[in-house]
Amino acid sequence: MRMSKLFPVYIGAILLLSCSESQADKQTRNIAPDELEQSAAIFTYDSGLSIGTRVPLRVVVTSDTRETNLEEVLEDGPIVLFFTRSVEWCGFCQAQLKAVEHIIPELEKRGYQAIAVSYDTSVIQQQFLENQKLSIKMLSDEPSALIDAFELRDPQFSEGRAAGVPYATIMVIGKNGRIKNKTVSGNHAVRPRNDQILDLVNSI
Repeated sequence: MRMSKLFPVYIGAILLLSCSESQADKQTRNIAPDELEQSAAIFTYDSGLSIGTRVPLRVVVTSDTRETNLEEVLEDGPIVLFFTRSVEWCGFCQAQLKAVEHIIPELEKRGYQAIAVSYDTSVIQQQFLENQKLSIKMLSDEPSALIDAFELRDPQFSEGRAAGVPYATIMVIGKNGRIKNKTVSGNHAVRPRNDQILDLVNSI
């Protein structure tokens, strides 16, 4: 494993989550943030760019219909970057971002921006943020170019609407553009709780 400073791996609670990895179309049910956060299981997975690596700074993404890149985003400070599958149809992704909303002030106190990436269009992302009254920023990566540059594309989804989605991942990226810490879940139904996200930042 190349990952370091990661919180312990717990096994068992995943059995409580009945969603199949290969059935993306079943991810449309509403999932409460509390349901997501109550999972004690975190499956760390050895995928994506390693800690200490400089991130791809100039891959073009869209922020609320405006083209940008991570180099520009980092001008406003370091980032806790959430790679999530879809805010249109993935209930676990929706629940994660709704839960994360509660710790954005804590992340900001530590000097971090909270930013999410998905392959949804900017229109879909903004509709979700407005409907849920969320303040987290989102970057649209429609061609999954940034997802691929971070080596996070989930290979089990090669066709259908889930093709191009990333592993559920959190990257802590310093002002210098290097990855300071990360966690990658091997199961999209299992995401870190808010306290574990803060631990990921605090342990740096």
